[in-house]
Amino acid sequence: MRETQPIPLSTDRGADWKTLANCLTVVFRVAAVLLAVVGCLTLLADQFWLADLVANLRLQLTIAGVVGLAAAIWLRHPIQATVQLLLLIMHFTWFVQAVPTAPQTNGPPDISVMTVNVWLMNSQYDRIVSVVRNQPADVIAVLEICNELLQRLRSELAESHPYVFARPQNDGNFGIAVFSCLPLHDPEVISLRGSSPSLTAKIRIRGRLCRFVATHPISPMSRRNFELRNRHLQEIADLIQAWRSAEPDTAVVLTGDLNLTPWSPHFAVFHETCGLLQATDQFGLKSTWYAAPSFLFGLSIDHCLVTPHFQCVYHSVGPDLGSDHRPITVGLRFIPSRTNEVNTGGVSRYYSRSMDAGA
Repeated sequence: MRETQPIPLSTDRGADWKTLANCLTVVFRVAAVLLAVVGCLTLLADQFWLADLVANLRLQLTIAGVVGLAAAIWLRHPIQATVQLLLLIMHFTWFVQAVPTAPQTNGPPDISVMTVNVWLMNSQYDRIVSVVRNQPADVIAVLEICNELLQRLRSELAESHPYVFARPQNDGNFGIAVFSCLPLHDPEVISLRGSSPSLTAKIRIRGRLCRFVATHPISPMSRRNFELRNRHLQEIADLIQAWRSAEPDTAVVLTGDLNLTPWSPHFAVFHETCGLLQATDQFGLKSTWYAAPSFLFGLSIDHCLVTPHFQCVYHSVGPDLGSDHRPITVGLRFIPSRTNEVNTGGVSRYYSRSMDAGA
């Protein structure tokens, strides 16, 4: 009887590794092509809404490009490496040309400002109140606020922030309210064509007037909304330019969910029109939406912008409060208006309280 020989198992590990390498090469080439297409698409961000959405992801695209460049070098694909390097240079130029930031300084601020988009569907009012109280500011802008939350915050902040100017909405995402520990002078609703209203009021700080503006343009998730957001920003920028021309000594602080990052060309257009500077210390690396703690998984779309009257003392992103956004708090200090004027700062009530509490 003939003995049957067992069929030998394949031991050609070299062939297996070669197959895996070929698969990885194909995946890399597809990813490289996608990165190139998406990168080139950002060049059209000033005209097309989808390209603008992609441009707001420029930081993430840069990180992906660095990985792609390293992979191209490792896999010895010089053409792909060259393409990735050119894309990185293109993205880097946007970081260099981004909207300028206000100068940094140390010490106590003259005023602190908080912006918080609470999300209309967020019913975790206790959590919202806790965050606002634990990260207090002199002036607080609350976005997407409804009547119920407005009444709750009025009650909770009655002693600390007795001055309130509000336009809540129960059936939309554009309710807005300003709570202040300082008197609000000349409060006004800014009505824009086909867009959500904004609020403005003047505040006197250290004997100097400051115009405070809270705004929330629509999210550009369609061509129509893209055009509405851009028109909203343009009209606000035109107003600020007119205010600055009429009252050059009056500082301006604009804060809100602007629904764009510093990497969008429309942010640059806004700056060129009104001349406001970013009040930040991290160059857009602090994610405020979505409410993930890392910039890798979110975007910096909540901003505080100021006229050159101010220096930025600090910029912080607050904790999760049940919204898709995280609050931002900014400390601002006046730049001395004359060479012999020295600003010792320290009039912000909440900075003083927090320092006293930690002493």
